[in-house]
Amino acid sequence: GKWVFHFTADGSALAADTRIIPVNYHLLQENDAEIRLTDYTGNILGQRIAYSLHGYTNCNLKLEGVDDKGKSIVFISSVYEGNMSGTEGNGYLQNDTMLGSEITEETKWLSLTPYLGVDTMDETGRIFTEYEPAGEPFTIYLQP
Repeated sequence: GKWVFHFTADGSALAADTRIIPVNYHLLQENDAEIRLTDYTGNILGQRIAYSLHGYTNCNLKLEGVDDKGKSIVFISSVYEGNMSGTEGNGYLQNDTMLGSEITEETKWLSLTPYLGVDTMDETGRIFTEYEPAGEPFTIYLQP
């Protein structure tokens, strides 16, 4: 049969519960390309860290680390908007909750290390990414 849906949404409650925390982390590569992690945004819908690219960087970015309770946390690159050559753009890394990487209201801090990866193909034709640490760990304090 015919389905009809009507609803009203107001984002003010979500906006009030959204935390935006400056990160201000710069990752310089050997070719003088720079990746800037700008801010952490978290709410009931998820958590992400915004970044920008400046200079040529042909790699994948992820952040791995732990929270204040020692639980593993992983942010993977989710969205990128910029030129196709990868020399200028913006994006964000999304908290990978599929790996059990849950950040709750009680989480006090995150200690994260950046990893850069290059896509390679194995002998079967499967593409995978090999990551290597690319910078010093940094901490995001989620509570005052």
